[in-house]
Amino acid sequence: MDGKPKGGKDLPTAEESLTFRDKRGFTSQVRFFVTDADAPSMLTDAQAIATDMAAMSAASLNAAHGAYNTAPSPPTYPTPAATERYQDVEDKAVLTYVTASGSYHRYKIPCPLVALFLADDKTMDPANASLVTLNGAVIGKASARNGELISAFIGGIRTRVKIRRRLNINVLSPTDSGPGL
Repeated sequence: MDGKPKGGKDLPTAEESLTFRDKRGFTSQVRFFVTDADAPSMLTDAQAIATDMAAMSAASLNAAHGAYNTAPSPPTYPTPAATERYQDVEDKAVLTYVTASGSYHRYKIPCPLVALFLADDKTMDPANASLVTLNGAVIGKASARNGELISAFIGGIRTRVKIRRRLNINVLSPTDSGPGL
């Protein structure tokens, strides 16, 4: 092996970290890598992936750090539609991708929209327009840490994982009317 990424090119790679905030103020992060010819291209790729992930979530995208950066701002609390069942960061859509060498990569999008799932409410609908758009942005642009490009989408499921709840001034009360302290 010659040490070059299996994407066929020796390209720069940058890490991206997105922070989502749910309606109560709890946060969740999504991390991924982007690989492209230069910094402006990596910025465009990371921004496209971040925008597509935000469109699939009832949480608000509060911060991005890496190739695509957002300016620091006060926390924003989304107001999801009443029909959205997954309104906190404990619920996640887990998307599984693979590289050409068979390495799996999972991205966990918090507060997934109900429309992303099939009737069983667990399996993601591969024909969903938002998922198709995200796959177009991820495949060939997102990568492993070593720069090997993501080559295919495997599938997605919904999971629920309890998080350790710590109250602070940015976390709202159960009635969403004020600080949880």
